[in-house]
Amino acid sequence: MINNSINQQLLRQILNYNAPKTHELESLVKELSSRVLTRLDFIRLNPQLILDCGSGLGVDSALLQHKYPDAQIVELDLALEVLRWGKPATAWWQRFKRKRQTRLCADAITLPLKSNIIDFYYANLLLPYLDNPLTFIKEMQRVIKLGGAFCISGLGVDTFKELRALGLNTFTFPDMHDIGDILLAAGFTNPVVDSEYITLEY
Repeated sequence: MINNSINQQLLRQILNYNAPKTHELESLVKELSSRVLTRLDFIRLNPQLILDCGSGLGVDSALLQHKYPDAQIVELDLALEVLRWGKPATAWWQRFKRKRQTRLCADAITLPLKSNIIDFYYANLLLPYLDNPLTFIKEMQRVIKLGGAFCISGLGVDTFKELRALGLNTFTFPDMHDIGDILLAAGFTNPVVDSEYITLEY
């Protein structure tokens, strides 16, 4: 427990330090976010309260607000500076929608939220930052309403495999099938696990 706390503190420091550089990743984040959100086209949802966990630049929150215009969205991130560097809305309709969004600096594994309050839990690209996915999923389960839904995504185990082939160490990414097993063990029913391969050429 102490080690996990130390890891989260270190991660928060790193994210806060690198916050001004996060916009360099915006085009990549937009591409990945749009791909993840297309999965929601096959699910009938009418959420009133959405938690965007690990919201980062707010790219996903903006897309979620467009998809569910009547929903209240809570943008949650571990790093306060990342939340501050989130791209501000400029168009009048974006400013209006922004009123439906709340920013919260907190840890995904100890959410400062009541139990059974979230209609839709969303976490894009958060999994690689977690030491213990089971703890994360149990906390997610606590805050989701009965009958609520969730969508979580991360980078797969084959990410940066070219670098590993050269003998370099890269971050260990969880296998989504392992995440599916953890979801079942936590009591979720019929989780849908999907993967997509993206090739970056340069």
